[in-house]
Amino acid sequence: MKEALPVRGGEVWENNDHRAVVEAILCKLGTGARWDDLALSAGSPVTVANWYYEWEKSGLWQEISRRAKVLGRHL
Repeated sequence: MKEALPVRGGEVWENNDHRAVVEAILCKLGTGARWDDLALSAGSPVTVANWYYEWEKSGLWQEISRRAKVLGRHL
């Protein structure tokens, strides 16, 4: 899935755990929690929200969502 993730400044952020970010977004969307209520293991709530809005704007979130559903994670 790494290949499908967006690039910032010409490079993928290798130190960012995108799986944790995706899990946090799935949790937020599935529970209706506020961004501030997300677990810090995914990074700051602002960072997670920024990834979500960037992916949503680019259309990537729809692909991530589709893949999550295929894997049994319903939004």
